[in-house]
Amino acid sequence: MTLGLSKRLPLLALVIALAASSSRAAAQSTPETATAPSAGDLATARTALREGQALRETGDLDGSLSRLVTAWELVQTPVTGFEVGKAYMLKGKILQARESFLKVARMPLAVEESERSASARTEAARLAADLEPRIPTLRLSLVLPPGASAKVLVDDEDVTLAPGEPAPRRVDPGAHVVLAKAGDGPELRVPVTVAEGETKDVEIAPTWVVPKAPPKPQTGPIVVKTTNSLVFVGFAGASASLVLAGVSTLLAIENTNRAEGACGTSYCPPDVLRDDANVARFWGAMAVVSVVSTAVFLSVGIVASSFPAQQKIGGVAVSPAIGPSGAGMVGTF
Repeated sequence: MTLGLSKRLPLLALVIALAASSSRAAAQSTPETATAPSAGDLATARTALREGQALRETGDLDGSLSRLVTAWELVQTPVTGFEVGKAYMLKGKILQARESFLKVARMPLAVEESERSASARTEAARLAADLEPRIPTLRLSLVLPPGASAKVLVDDEDVTLAPGEPAPRRVDPGAHVVLAKAGDGPELRVPVTVAEGETKDVEIAPTWVVPKAPPKPQTGPIVVKTTNSLVFVGFAGASASLVLAGVSTLLAIENTNRAEGACGTSYCPPDVLRDDANVARFWGAMAVVSVVSTAVFLSVGIVASSFPAQQKIGGVAVSPAIGPSGAGMVGTF
């Protein structure tokens, strides 16, 4: 048994060595995940770089920085990154300038790097080291009662800060604003100005107010108020009765005038009494009935509008639904 095991050991070692070498070869042959910039990106980046350098010569530092950042975002090269760092440095933003220089210094070497790129990489590393001691620091101290918490912003940027030991925050030289809000308390605004290389302590003590509890979601039945159907019946009936009253009144007047025209001063023919006069009286009665109906229906509509119908709907339940034509939410309300 010992002899068999001793013969297998060299074979096992050979298998392990082959597996390791094949793994290294596969790792070396894996293509880079980053895609190369397109021809359009390259051309646009070169134009933006030239425009940024030209604007800097005219003194337009804001416009120069904007164009150089555009060039960097399209195609990241040591030269472009170095120019962005210089633009930040000329504007007095030495913290952002140092970060740009560090990005250039950390960029991997290209297979065929130009002398200009190599010079930009070397100069970026030197300037990053020179700017390091010039960057000011804010030592933020949050003062709160036990169990309280606060949201802190430095120049509109969220800062994770807990009560206790001061936390350093590196910033650019100049004026800054620290905002803090503890619970539902008022917002505290602390302006602070630092010079190059300065470290300044900033105490933040916002007033703590216990936040209100969020409203509980409604789980019971929902009561929906709708217009009472009698409102529509009342106003529709009143409208129809009013139209009928108007028509009846006109017909009554017309037949009355016809009867008066056919009768003399002391005698009225029987056919006139039988026809026109009776018809006039009929339409007159219809007009009176229509006016009364209008008043009744109108009263019903007005009274019903003060008593809306109520309908109870079961509790809300919502669940996701996925089908062949799409996805959405299905619920009962």
